[in-house]
Amino acid sequence: MEALNADAKALANSAQSSVRSQAHDSSVPQSAVLFSVALSTGLPFIVFGFSDNAIMIVAGDEIESLFGAKLGLSTLAAAGLGNLISDVIGLGMAEPVQARMGRWLKTKPLTIQQTQLWQTRAARFSGSSLGVSIGCLLGMAPLLFLTQKEKRKV
Repeated sequence: MEALNADAKALANSAQSSVRSQAHDSSVPQSAVLFSVALSTGLPFIVFGFSDNAIMIVAGDEIESLFGAKLGLSTLAAAGLGNLISDVIGLGMAEPVQARMGRWLKTKPLTIQQTQLWQTRAARFSGSSLGVSIGCLLGMAPLLFLTQKEKRKV
């Protein structure tokens, strides 16, 4: 029984020293690591921005042409409803996209302190902002294919 207690104490001391060493490791990650944080954060946002904008444009156009005149919807109201649809679809896509991207993109593990540094937060914000911007611009592609339609009567 005493040997078991000694092993438990040794294990607890080892865990505490490990936590202490991680807590004090707040060194700024290297530029390559910060770049990989930005990249791994940004790529899923490219997919999200693309799908969000593309679905919103297509859905908004269809809502306007199908229901716009009948329900008295403005173009902006149809776009808002299209945005609602694309946001709901985007929420459903978020987890599978992040899971797939997580398998492709491996980043160096960071300590808790390193993830809270302003440099790491800035890399994460920059990656997600740039990613969603690129995705939204690419998601405007359906505008190239839409033709002016007459409003259909439902």
